[in-house]
Amino acid sequence: MIRSTLFNIAFWTGFAGYLTILYPFALFFSQKQTAIIVYRRVTEWMLFCLKYIACINYEAKNINILKEQIKNGPVIIGCNHQSSWETLIFSIMLDEIAIVVKKELLSVPIAGLYFKRLDCIPIDRASPISSIKSILKYGKIAYEKKRSILIFPNGTRSSIDDHIEYKSGVFA
Repeated sequence: MIRSTLFNIAFWTGFAGYLTILYPFALFFSQKQTAIIVYRRVTEWMLFCLKYIACINYEAKNINILKEQIKNGPVIIGCNHQSSWETLIFSIMLDEIAIVVKKELLSVPIAGLYFKRLDCIPIDRASPISSIKSILKYGKIAYEKKRSILIFPNGTRSSIDDHIEYKSGVFA
C-alpha cells in the first residue's frame, strides 16, 4: 500500500510537471517530435517509478512479431484497456502510432494539447455512428502516414475479470 501510494504521488507529480514544463515547446513540435520527446519520456518516467518505487518490472513477450508485421506496413492493435499502462507502453515499443481516444480527452487542460499533437483519433462514445466515421476518416490519414493504430475494443477500462463485448470501432 505504501509503495502504491508513493508511486502514485511520484508518477502523477512528475507526469504533470513534465507536461507543464514542455507545454510551450509542444506548440512547435511535430507529431513525431511530440511522440519522442514527450510521450516516450513520460513512459520512461512511469517505468522508472514502477521499478524503483513500486518494485514492479515488466517483460514484453513476442514484441518482435509485432515489429516484423509493422515492417510490412501499419497494423491495427486491439488491446484490452485495463489501466493507463497500455496507453503509455506502446510509445516505447513502436515508432509511429495513432491512438483512438474519447474526444473528451482533447479538452483536458495541458494533456489535451498533447493528444492533439500526437494526432490521436478522437471518437464520440455517445454516438457510435459518429465514432465509426471518425475512425474511418482519421484511420485513413494514419494509414497514409504509415502509422499503426492502437484501439481499445472494449471502449472503456475494465478489470481482467470483466467480460465486455468489443465495440464495432475495431472492426471498422
